[in-house]
Amino acid sequence: MFEYNPMRPDPMDPERVYRAFHMGPLVDVFILAALYTIRLFGGGEASGHRVSIWLLGFSSFLFLSLALVKRVSELYRLQSAALRKFETKAG
Repeated sequence: MFEYNPMRPDPMDPERVYRAFHMGPLVDVFILAALYTIRLFGGGEASGHRVSIWLLGFSSFLFLSLALVKRVSELYRLQSAALRKFETKAG
């Protein structure tokens, strides 16, 4: 009946309550890589093949690298959009 759900209020708008907690970009990257690795396990189970330790290690490194590249490209895209917006206002 009662559940513990910590919520952080917004100091600018005390009536609004946020239920999402962002833990940072690195946590997002590691979770994304872990979910892709779990997907590899699911594919092995569905096809009836065992997943080797070598494949798990290599794919974890590959998935982590892809997640980091994705995060860096998002940051560059946001930075370039902010610069373009600033240049149009200044110019």
